[in-house]
Amino acid sequence: MEIDDLLQITQEVKNKVRGCLKLDETSLKESVERIKHWLELQPHLPKDKDDRELEHLLIICKNSIEESKKYIDLYYTMRKLAPEMMTGWNVNESWFHVVCKNYYIVPMPALNAELDRVIVTGYLENHDDLVFVDSIKLSVLVWEIRMVEDYNNRDIIVFDMKHVKMSDGLKIDLPFVQKTAICATTELKTRLKAIHFINMHPTLFSIINIVKSVLKPKFADRVYTHGTDLTEFHQHVHKDCLPNEYGGNAGDLMRHWELWQKKLTNSADWLIRRENVKSDESKRPTNNVKYNEMFGTEGSFRKICID
Repeated sequence: MEIDDLLQITQEVKNKVRGCLKLDETSLKESVERIKHWLELQPHLPKDKDDRELEHLLIICKNSIEESKKYIDLYYTMRKLAPEMMTGWNVNESWFHVVCKNYYIVPMPALNAELDRVIVTGYLENHDDLVFVDSIKLSVLVWEIRMVEDYNNRDIIVFDMKHVKMSDGLKIDLPFVQKTAICATTELKTRLKAIHFINMHPTLFSIINIVKSVLKPKFADRVYTHGTDLTEFHQHVHKDCLPNEYGGNAGDLMRHWELWQKKLTNSADWLIRRENVKSDESKRPTNNVKYNEMFGTEGSFRKICID
């Protein structure tokens, strides 16, 4: 598999995804032009989004131009509101090499029958050097590439808990988890179908319950937990979309991860340019995006609202 074709997007796939949303190429192009015109009128926003990325955004937003505008504004603003995960994207620095030896995140190449993308993630066996924030940052970088190159209906996230220890749970900063969830549903725009935690040790169910407790019920209902018996899990996620390690048919997981590491390394210059594109808040017509409104007053813990 070539690193330029890890997501295996063809014109046929694009047509099918559009069909799921009852869209066609002409209507999407018209919507793209309307967003580009709107961007030209926004003095505080960069003008770096190309047609391909805007079309993918419209797919995610179900062709809602207003939702797409809202996302674009938040996308640039989040550079300043969440610097832990939205800055420091140089993959030639040591943090990247360390995190890749401790954590993986792999968008699987095959879409399922409903054109959903399965993303497999988890800790490697020896992950004592893992910095939790860096694992989130790495996930953001993979998402950035997908935002430009992918074309799918919804996302299914599979988190392998096999190597997670109780001590890992003690390292979790709940306010940061909250911020991450907000980024995942605002800046990191996606249509999430489900999150599956697999290979769960009985003592870890309480950790997942803590995380679910800070999520809106509509989102929490999309979170599934499974032990080491993956029979029920396979009823949710097709084996063609899973690596061999999880009873699937899609090849070796670590081979996929090696290819994605190479993909990220080859994208180093592009990622740095991407990181440095921010909104100019001094030119914002109305300062309607404030830190406290999104994340709550410093030190507080606000319930996450996810539609």
